[in-house]
Amino acid sequence: MLKRLIFTSLLSISVFILRAQNESPNDIIKSDPHFSVQLDQKLLMLCFCDEVNQNLSFLRELDRCTGIYKGARLKGGSKGIKSIVVLRNTNPDLSIPVLTSRFPNLVFLQESEIPTLANKKNPTNYNCLSSDDGQIIRENIGHDHIFSTINQLLSR
Repeated sequence: MLKRLIFTSLLSISVFILRAQNESPNDIIKSDPHFSVQLDQKLLMLCFCDEVNQNLSFLRELDRCTGIYKGARLKGGSKGIKSIVVLRNTNPDLSIPVLTSRFPNLVFLQESEIPTLANKKNPTNYNCLSSDDGQIIRENIGHDHIFSTINQLLSR
């Protein structure tokens, strides 16, 4: 069930990220009736990761920040943050269960599990932070700026 929810969220986000030609991103998100329910008023950090070994520092920091802010009241996501990492070209030794045990606050999916993304050329190691209504807050956040970016979104 969780995998299905995540898949539908990623499908909606992928349409948003790949920029539909005739509709604005908000129109695309609003047209999917399940999207807001599945995010449950959370920010979504979506990351495309080519080589896990080259991105360990990013994943460690993302996992740490997701754990800190998973239930925080944030601008654009009043119930925290959810982080999803889409893996490409991964080392067979680093399977999803191994990664999940190393990074318990992150959700990992193989790119091949998401048909809409499998045939698209997404930028290498692209990531974006989007609000619960689908607006992109920030793109391509470096590992040394994840904490400060999310911390700026705290609502008091």
